[in-house]
Amino acid sequence: MKQAVSIRSERPEDAPEVARLLKAAFAQDPHSDGRESELVEALRRSDDYLPRLALTAENEAGVAGFLMMTRGFVPGEGAEALPILILAPLAVTPEAQGRGIGSALVAEALLRARAAGEAGVALLGDPGYYGRFGFEPAADFGLRFPFDAPERYCLALALSPAFGRCARGVVKFSDAFGLNS
Repeated sequence: MKQAVSIRSERPEDAPEVARLLKAAFAQDPHSDGRESELVEALRRSDDYLPRLALTAENEAGVAGFLMMTRGFVPGEGAEALPILILAPLAVTPEAQGRGIGSALVAEALLRARAAGEAGVALLGDPGYYGRFGFEPAADFGLRFPFDAPERYCLALALSPAFGRCARGVVKFSDAFGLNS
């Protein structure tokens, strides 16, 4: 059942509630290292932080969902690096999961990204979930991620023709992820 939520850009005072949400949302995830709130803090301090693409979803109980997109890059034509977005993390409180909050956050983030003229988005996630938003295997774009993960979970979405035409190679995530060599 869908739940009424209000989506907005996060504010500095949201940080403690977002940290609690991330801990709760990822507590039972077998793929989590339990450090999502630390990652979000590091991303906020980085030059790759995009405040307009760090979103909260509020319901009657408070902040029930959070999504962040940060700056990343892919090799483009010649020596040019093509700026893209990295979607991570997406989290919804356990009691509000399955009610459309995550989908609403993704839809709003993609709407804002397209309106800003962004080229594309990359993420590590469930292809069954993200496929409904148009995400496809990153390998279909000639992209690889800088870590070992099953290829089917490495996803990308072209938001402009430049992405599909130019993007090739290893995706560069924000240094805050600790993935780039």
